[in-house]
Amino acid sequence: RMVVQRGAEPGQGALATHGAGVGVGRGEPHQHGAVRRLGGPSPVAGRNRAEIEDLIGFFVNTLALRIDLSGEPDIAELLARTKRQVLAAQAHQDLPFDQIVEAVKPARSLSHPPIFQTMFAWQNIEDGRFDLPGLAMSQVDSEDTTAKFDLTLSLGENDTGIVGELNYSKAL
Repeated sequence: RMVVQRGAEPGQGALATHGAGVGVGRGEPHQHGAVRRLGGPSPVAGRNRAEIEDLIGFFVNTLALRIDLSGEPDIAELLARTKRQVLAAQAHQDLPFDQIVEAVKPARSLSHPPIFQTMFAWQNIEDGRFDLPGLAMSQVDSEDTTAKFDLTLSLGENDTGIVGELNYSKAL
């Protein structure tokens, strides 16, 4: 409720909470030693223009996000920071994530993906049923047994509240 009262989306509130939880004791120390910024991506549907909303296809891109945990913000401030960061990233969502990786030139390793090791996904899709003439379709749940990142938190909202799943590397 507080998230909506502050003009943010539920996914932004969940991302702020995730950032605070994952960011405890982690992130990048600032030159003064007190600033913490937690990096992490979030997938975006890539359907930001009306002319492509009804197209069938896979348009997903990854938004590079940084959650600013400096100064030990209270939840209202953290939510405001997260909302600003998400909106800024969404304004540039057409920039392919691969180009960001190319520009940053991170050290590469076969043991982990470049730039980030955690993923947050907010799924704001309907109930998983599709109505197409002549076809009966429904969502099929699959068990994702291989972690692609150290930690992936996927959340969404349904009639009962916020639901989701956590996938993590057993090597942690």
